[in-house]
Amino acid sequence: MSKVIINGPESSGKTTLCEYLVKKLDAGYIQEYPRIYLEMTDGKYDQEDLLIMAHDIDDLIHELDEDRLWIIDTNNINIKIWYQYKFKSLPNDLIAMDNNVDALHLLCKPDIPWKEDPLRENPENRMEIFDMYRKYMYEEEIKYQIVEGEDRLIDALDAIKTRFQ
Repeated sequence: MSKVIINGPESSGKTTLCEYLVKKLDAGYIQEYPRIYLEMTDGKYDQEDLLIMAHDIDDLIHELDEDRLWIIDTNNINIKIWYQYKFKSLPNDLIAMDNNVDALHLLCKPDIPWKEDPLRENPENRMEIFDMYRKYMYEEEIKYQIVEGEDRLIDALDAIKTRFQ
């Protein structure tokens, strides 16, 4: 199975990138599950909700059709980083969850303007959170590519073509 997982801080262009890649590559698509979940809870969540989201994301990824390219708008790494940032800890259950190291990981740099959204809550520290992603991926030995700047869409497409075609 070919998986491309897009992660990064809030308002870093993840969903825009995913939608572009899905169209260009005629790929399967898993939408940003935390957004879907938070829309059902009016944006309210606690530690237990984050664990539920993580388990649901894990289940979705493990049920994918093996014979297709999949673009995944965030995975458990997103939940792990946010949990750690928000609650200053990481429960063992979350630590043990699959990082999908076999996937191509693209990390969106927050070098684009913040877009206001009722489900977003952290416009000021996006680079700090971006650095948390990089540190986590380094420590977990997850290979990733940063996508940034005006050419992020083309660079991401090139990375996928290089890896999977």
